[in-house]
Amino acid sequence: MPLLLTVHPSVPAKTVPELIAWIKANPDKAVCAHSGNGSSLHMAAELFMSMSNTKMQLVPYKGSSAAHPDLLAGRTLMIFDTITAISPPVKAGSLRGIAVTTTTRSGMFPDIPPIAESLPGYDAATWGRNTRACRDAEGDRREAERLDQRGAQDGRRAREAPGRRGSRSRAGRPNSSATSSGPRSEKWAAS
Repeated sequence: MPLLLTVHPSVPAKTVPELIAWIKANPDKAVCAHSGNGSSLHMAAELFMSMSNTKMQLVPYKGSSAAHPDLLAGRTLMIFDTITAISPPVKAGSLRGIAVTTTTRSGMFPDIPPIAESLPGYDAATWGRNTRACRDAEGDRREAERLDQRGAQDGRRAREAPGRRGSRSRAGRPNSSATSSGPRSEKWAAS
């Protein structure tokens, strides 16, 4: 699921390059909320700082919902948040979406570009998986096969629904998420 780099309206930047320039000119004002140390929101901010050669003050909260009141009040000025969690204040105009953290645009905000258009190689998202069929490496094969058959039957609907909610999904076998993190692991280790 993509994250949305969102700013308070008092931040004059409307694009990633403008935001980078603002952060460099105002390092004392660049206060970024996140949902706790080590969270995908925190890591997206760290990756952004690393790739843009900027420094922000990162403020951890107990979840992104806890950060929203301070962001809306202007006590913090930006957040990388799940697109579904931050969309209501962005759609209402209370906050401004700058860019999505995935390499492609989101179906929820098709006019907002990916950070990667300004910072090539930037790609950070949060993800989940159906753990019911992923109990362990061997798992319950019959359950996995049943879910695979059900997924094939519901494939079209399953592929279309996440895009309407702003996320995207990829099909995979029960162990596929363990092997798909390889390139990501290398990127995060370099940050």
